[in-house]
Amino acid sequence: MVDTDSMTTSSTSSVLTPTARVSARPTLSLNLASGLLLVALVSLGCAGTYLNLEMFLGVNFLFGSIASLVIVYFYGLIPGTLAAVVINAYTYIMWSHPYAIVLFVLEIAFVGATLRFKRFNLITLDSLYWILLGFPLAWLLYTQILQVATSTTLLLMVKQICNGLFNALVADLIITYVPLMRLLGKKDHLRPISLQQSLSQIFVAFVFVPAMLFTILSSHEALRDIEVRVPATLQAAANQAVSELGAWRQQQQAIMAELALLARQADGLASEELQQSTRLLQRKLNGSDRIYVTNAQNAVIASSPSPPMRPLSAQESLKLLEQPNDVRLVQSSPIHSAEPATGEIVIETQVDFIANILQGIQQSSAMTLQAALLRGEQVIEATRPDLEAMSIFGRQLTADSRLLNSDVYQWLPSGDMPTFVKWRKSVYVRAVPLDPEAAWTLVVEAPAEPHFQALQIFYIERMGLTVVIVLGAIVLSYGLSNQLVKPIQRLALVTTDLPNKLTEQEKIHWPKSKVLEMQALIANFKGMAQSLEQQFHHIRETNAVLEERVVERTQVLVKTNQALQAEVEERQRITEALQRSETDLRQQKIALETSMIDLQQAQTQLVQAEKMSSLGQLVAGIAHEINNPVNFIHGNLSHVKNYTDDLLALLALYEDQIPEPSGDLLTVIEDMELDFLKEDLPKILSSMKLGTERIRQIVLSLRNFSRTDESSCKAVDLHEGLESTLLILQYRLKAKPEQPAINVIKQYGDLPPVECYPGQINQVFMNILSNAIDAIEETRNDQTYANLEPHPGAITIATQIEDSAWVTVRIMDDGSGMPADVQKRIFEPFFTTKEIGKGTGMGMSISYQIVTDQHQGQISCNSLPDQGTEFVIRLPIRQPSSGPSV
Repeated sequence: MVDTDSMTTSSTSSVLTPTARVSARPTLSLNLASGLLLVALVSLGCAGTYLNLEMFLGVNFLFGSIASLVIVYFYGLIPGTLAAVVINAYTYIMWSHPYAIVLFVLEIAFVGATLRFKRFNLITLDSLYWILLGFPLAWLLYTQILQVATSTTLLLMVKQICNGLFNALVADLIITYVPLMRLLGKKDHLRPISLQQSLSQIFVAFVFVPAMLFTILSSHEALRDIEVRVPATLQAAANQAVSELGAWRQQQQAIMAELALLARQADGLASEELQQSTRLLQRKLNGSDRIYVTNAQNAVIASSPSPPMRPLSAQESLKLLEQPNDVRLVQSSPIHSAEPATGEIVIETQVDFIANILQGIQQSSAMTLQAALLRGEQVIEATRPDLEAMSIFGRQLTADSRLLNSDVYQWLPSGDMPTFVKWRKSVYVRAVPLDPEAAWTLVVEAPAEPHFQALQIFYIERMGLTVVIVLGAIVLSYGLSNQLVKPIQRLALVTTDLPNKLTEQEKIHWPKSKVLEMQALIANFKGMAQSLEQQFHHIRETNAVLEERVVERTQVLVKTNQALQAEVEERQRITEALQRSETDLRQQKIALETSMIDLQQAQTQLVQAEKMSSLGQLVAGIAHEINNPVNFIHGNLSHVKNYTDDLLALLALYEDQIPEPSGDLLTVIEDMELDFLKEDLPKILSSMKLGTERIRQIVLSLRNFSRTDESSCKAVDLHEGLESTLLILQYRLKAKPEQPAINVIKQYGDLPPVECYPGQINQVFMNILSNAIDAIEETRNDQTYANLEPHPGAITIATQIEDSAWVTVRIMDDGSGMPADVQKRIFEPFFTTKEIGKGTGMGMSISYQIVTDQHQGQISCNSLPDQGTEFVIRLPIRQPSSGPSV
């Protein structure tokens, strides 16, 4: 079994030492729960692609990559790449080409392949993809394969970069703050949140989101401005043409009414007066080619300048005559309103006159405009080169068109083509009815391409600036957060294992900081270190005094023993000289030996009582002195944490209120490494709390070992006494620069509470374990660290219950062992194999008396030279009611 105390120390050290900036990335194995989560993420990704945000003219912001990045982070490269294919498949329906799928899937594959570089977050990796691979590939696909214009390609590329960085930022925030692993019940994978990473994320988000919102809002405002300005321009141009055509139409109707009155007076007969009037009225008309009067038989009775080859009726309002391109507009009015008609007034007008009016619309506007005069869907005249007279207009309001207002709509061409191509080829159209009876309509058009091009340039500038700002924010946030967190990391490193450093009198290099709060924290740690150092100094002085007392008492006992031995020798000489009574001599010898044994036991008990009393008082005093300052520090740590959280919250509020600090303030922030401070300060407080908890555990173990308040026999856990003893001896077990640590192998059985005198049993454990350590150290003499490392030495402690009434404790070492003659005398008083000054020879004798006399137990020793030693202690679970007094 592994030494649990060593494990605890190692675990504490790993927590207190801030070596890893980024925790290990968790990986989900596919099971029912993780599979359902994967399906949910893929569904959310498909929804994010389908429910996209249209920025303008077919340029959409997609959010499916957020789920793809989360999947590749938790599930790995292959599941993430396959999920990206499914999530981005809908883009083929949106844009009618597969190249967006290629770009987005390669993005996920690149991020998944580079996630092993743990010092980079998703935003940094996504930025590297678009700079190194995505931007050149997008240029190749759009310009060379799709043959998209350069400006449109730049717009799409800049949009893709912004979209990718935004999705990476959101995915990074989800991974950091959404407990996906906890939802799956995997509490072992709870990861601490890095202050440096959080500061970087918040900084980039506070720069990126406002910049992106400003870009979107300003671009929408620019589009709204175009959609307001273009209809206003179309309306002004249409009003001008409507005014001119209306005046021309009114003039024709007035002349036809006047001529109809003269024709009625002529009663349908030709006359010189009617011919003269016709000629005069024809001269007044603007753009009229011919005017004539017919009777009921459709015969021309008056004409100017000459009668037509064939009279036209009102049913032929637009007529292509025999000459090529000779298109005339025919308008007629009956002479009598009653039926049957007695004749008509007919005016033929060449459409060139109308063309001049329509061309005037183009010349009067700074915007590129086209105009057409329609009768129904048939073109009368148009300024567009592709429209001829009597052709079909073909740009009527359809389901694909966009209504800007009640009079103006945006006509989009039909067909399978990308949306931005349709927008480039679209036209803004305003249709104004002129004459409901004649079904005339004036149409004014403005091509969208110039406005589309201007919007593209606007978007490229704004979004390009956003990309530059975000990339700069990423670099700046990394530097600032690193500088802010670095002092806290240094302080955590310095305070790791602080008690051991103070015990070994290691020189501590305290970090320096210009931050006031950090200075206060460092000062508190310095004060705590000084207090601990003073306490440790007092412990060392007390230990030295105690050792001096033990040496003095040992010397007195040795002198007494020598005197007793001299007395025994004298008595033996007297007994040998006297020989007059063998029976009396034997009785005197027996009595003398009995007296000597009683005296030795009395001396041993006196030494044991004095030693245990002094040691118990010393340990209890030390524990009490350490406990007070540690409880004070431990109790104030929660207040320090609350104050720290308040200060960090206030600092975050300052950063929110003052996003652009002054130059002096920015210099102070960089010098103090604020981001590093905010990340590592909570870690330091947690480390301090763990350290004080460790000291409190040590104090409790010292009190348990001393058992100054437990002089009576009571039921206790023997494992607790063993653990307390091992804790006290830990300084002899741990590794040293010249020697590796001694392994402690624990094979604890399931023991019930055992009735005993805890302090005395702990003394037995202390004596046996100390001798075991001495035996192992003897085998280490004159050996190098490299030779000892494969076999550093081990102590095995095994406990078990026997016959439901006894418990057995076995303590084995692989030290030098003992020969048979030494093994026989191991429990004799004052017998020792150690050098003078290193052993008194009372430890095992006292242990034997404690086990056999005080607890009615058994203790034995098994040992072979160079094969180690084993001590077996058997104790009854229940002591007899009339046990011996202590």
